[in-house]
Amino acid sequence: MTPWPGRLVCAEGRYTEAYLASAKADAPKFTAEELRAISSPLDFVGINVYTPVYVLPASAAPGFQVVPLAKLHPRMASPWQAFGPEALYWAPRHVQKIWNVKEIYVSENGCGTFDAPRTDGIV
Repeated sequence: MTPWPGRLVCAEGRYTEAYLASAKADAPKFTAEELRAISSPLDFVGINVYTPVYVLPASAAPGFQVVPLAKLHPRMASPWQAFGPEALYWAPRHVQKIWNVKEIYVSENGCGTFDAPRTDGIV
């Protein structure tokens, strides 16, 4: 799994060169005024946090390399979803450090499991 190769970063008032290069013909078209608008101070940020991605610094673009999960790393019912509750700590921490936002809301999180009602109907 390659997470967000060259993921766009627009809160700084720009898209990263890596993102624009990876998007090629699908790269967004924008004006300087639109870039100023997307760099306006944020009242809050909502983030969706489901699964961790572990990375190490790298000298080649995009500046990191993904560390593959071990075959025995715990997974949830969905094959893409690895168990990693530490993501609920690190995701908001990184968002706050990068964008210095006042409020961060975890707007989505969770894990998919195979639940079935017991004989008494309770899951």
